[in-house]
Amino acid sequence: MSARDSVFVEAAARLHFGVLDLRGGLGRRFGGLGAAVPQPSLLLEARPGSGVTAQGADSSRAAEFARRFLAHHGHADGAHLIVHRSIPAHSGLGSGTQLGLAVARALAEL
Repeated sequence: MSARDSVFVEAAARLHFGVLDLRGGLGRRFGGLGAAVPQPSLLLEARPGSGVTAQGADSSRAAEFARRFLAHHGHADGAHLIVHRSIPAHSGLGSGTQLGLAVARALAEL
């Protein structure tokens, strides 16, 4: 990872409207439609650190995503994550997907 002080990533909530064209008559068996929703949104901050630490809402999930990302990419570095705003879990707004992608983006930018 580079020597940035901190990285902020904001991610909108999203709605997924499911699989379209189940018959495959249009040539696509698997497709979907989604839309970003401006509120609620996720705001994540990542700073270089020793090991993986996290604070804020969903901090345990954010830390687990970070550990997996760092291990997968062979980084020995760590990070401190701060979840400033989160998307409510189990509300159908993609909270887990958005958190995982925000963590990955932030760590890639550090």
